Amino acid sequence: MGQVTKLSILIYTCVLMVGCEKRENEMDNVIVEAGESDVRGKIQYISDVSGSGKMYYTQGKIAAISSEKWPLFKASLEAENSWQDGTTEAHLSFALTHTLANRVVAASTEMNKSGQYQLMLPAGKYYFCIGDLARPVEDANTYVMSVFGCTQQLIIQKGRVTVDFQYGELGVSGAVL
Repeated sequence: MGQVTKLSILIYTCVLMVGCEKRENEMDNVIVEAGESDVRGKIQYISDVSGSGKMYYTQGKIAAISSEKWPLFKASLEAENSWQDGTTEAHLSFALTHTLANRVVAASTEMNKSGQYQLMLPAGKYYFCIGDLARPVEDANTYVMSVFGCTQQLIIQKGRVTVDFQYGELGVSGAVL
């Protein structure tokens, strides 16, 4: 894609989204180290109300948990009664504490104003959890985020990888594109 066309699309996108964040421009300038993955994409909210369109999620956070740490993560949630029998990853709902996050989260980030995110991760197998920023404010020292759900395991190859997520009444899902 030509430089002028790419710039035109970016300007058009920023006008439509009512604001543009500097971080969007910086995403294209990332240098990926050997064995690392530059994981980026968008998160869409899918409404179950007919006639409601898809909306990009701009107020939340995403956390990546490696498959090696997933059993520890699951055991911790089971001990807190946050993971009940029959609950799937897609419908997990819990408050992620700083203590647990420090033990299991490989990387996390907030979405920008266009609903985009970017994470740098070693190539490997991950579960991704989507949530809201810690609220209320007085809980911010204890909780990292309120999780809506997590994906099933996704395989992330080295290099630049696009992973888009959706969440709604059907839970959280993700796809490597």
